Amino acid sequence: MTANFGSATAWRLLITGAASGLLTIAASVAFGQQPPAPIQPTAGAQEQLYYSPWLKQCFKGQEANARLVCTTSRGSFADSGMALASGVLVEPEGDKKILRITVPEPVALSPGARIVVDQDPPIAIPFSTCYRNGCLAEIDASPELIARMKSGQTLFVQAVALTNQVLSLPLPLADFKKVNEGAPADAKAVQDQMKKVQTELQKRTQIAQQKTQPAPR
Repeated sequence: MTANFGSATAWRLLITGAASGLLTIAASVAFGQQPPAPIQPTAGAQEQLYYSPWLKQCFKGQEANARLVCTTSRGSFADSGMALASGVLVEPEGDKKILRITVPEPVALSPGARIVVDQDPPIAIPFSTCYRNGCLAEIDASPELIARMKSGQTLFVQAVALTNQVLSLPLPLADFKKVNEGAPADAKAVQDQMKKVQTELQKRTQIAQQKTQPAPR
């Protein structure tokens, strides 16, 4: 199960650099022009992000011919508790696999999104829909792409902001191979993990709020 990632406020704060300077890097070109080199996080920025762990879940409908569908997902959050990007590998039994990413809105829709594994060439992904909490893009997950995710270090999720800046958010791939190839988590493990993430985000949000409060005179 994936949480709702992102908000308009979070996105705008990232664009302006107000959220601790998190990974918002100015770009003089949009995706449709000469592509820039894969964008790396600014020094020290990655330590300011919080990630839910990679989590594998499997579902099967109650229909007689229902197929088993497994997902391996991870989300990223700012240290202040703001939700950023998520990545989900969807693997339906006997059907094509899909990599689904979500970024907080607003974004420039026409350039679409991109994914970059380490220093590999970027892969363009069109947005399929936007909703209140973010915009979603998905692409067929080829065996080659999945293999690179299993052997790579970082999956960068990129999108173009309305200011023509490129936002590049990292999703570390450590444990992706182990979790994806392992057994799915049971219902209790999923519930415990979600509770742990919520508790950690609440703690980080409280700390961030305390830092912004004026010092007593």
